[in-house]
Amino acid sequence: MTGQSGACPRFSVIVPVYNAARYLPACLDSLLLQQDAPPFELLLIDDGSTDESGAVIDRCAAEHPGRVAALHTANQGPILARREGIVRARGEYLLFADADDLLRRDCLAVVDARLRETGADLLIYNFAAFDEGAAPVTEPPVFPDGSVFEGADKRAVYGALIDSWRLNNLWFKAIRRQLMQADDTDYSAFSDNPMGDDLLMSLYPVTEASRIAYCSAPLYLYRNAPGSLTRRLDDLRYRRLCDARVMEQLCRYMARWGMDGEDWQTALFARMLCARIDACLSFFRRAEDAAARRQVLARDWFLNLPADRARCRAALRRLPRRQRIQYRCIRLRAAGLLYRLLRLASGRKG
Repeated sequence: MTGQSGACPRFSVIVPVYNAARYLPACLDSLLLQQDAPPFELLLIDDGSTDESGAVIDRCAAEHPGRVAALHTANQGPILARREGIVRARGEYLLFADADDLLRRDCLAVVDARLRETGADLLIYNFAAFDEGAAPVTEPPVFPDGSVFEGADKRAVYGALIDSWRLNNLWFKAIRRQLMQADDTDYSAFSDNPMGDDLLMSLYPVTEASRIAYCSAPLYLYRNAPGSLTRRLDDLRYRRLCDARVMEQLCRYMARWGMDGEDWQTALFARMLCARIDACLSFFRRAEDAAARRQVLARDWFLNLPADRARCRAALRRLPRRQRIQYRCIRLRAAGLLYRLLRLASGRKG
């Protein structure tokens, strides 16, 4: 590994890389061309890529000695690749990026200013999503800009982690290095499934941070990469989608937060139902014909969810009517009815 000499930088930006050669140069440019940024190091973790990604990060490290570090590992998945960067990081705060995304050119400068203003251990900032050739679309903010949470006020952050996906991602968080390095969670137990790894790795630092701040500016640019969701639903992908281990870990943290009562458990169940409905529909919509649509619904899309019928009914009442109907269609494997309902909804949107 190169680039580890000199004084400790303000930030370490960790980028796991796996077969991302198409988009990686743009990602690296967005990082290296940051405007008015404090000193930072860039840790590029090649997770056993089989394309040109390894060569790209080696060239980048050679061109930017002392700033860019390249590490090559056998393929172990994004969770453990990130951990490789975390244990080697020297920055006061850690930031994360995916290899096909971008940072806004003033991201590090704004993050630095907000951290100095608030003294936060963890800063959450907003993001915008973009398609190739289109303008980014900013996500609605989760909290008012400049919000600071400490003590009992942190329950607002915990609540957003329980009942929605909107605070999951690591790549819109700047986290004090000591918090990430003190986390002794056995992530190898989760490494066979990359789905949910952002939430999983956020739980410890969010819990242990004394002060959390929020910035509504979209400092991270998330690329809606074409073809990111495969059309084919194979057994591996299905098992990963129905894996409940991350949610079980979230339940353990809910107990630590004192937020594991019936109402919060129902809110979590509602979130899990939404995720399973959306996962099913993502493949159902892409199915090529009626037979393929029936094959999608032949799966048990609510596998490994709690079997408590009363809680399920309470969770369903929290969902919009549209999703409740979709749930019933999926449960009954009513492919024809679900297809017609989706076509009708698509027509109304058009």
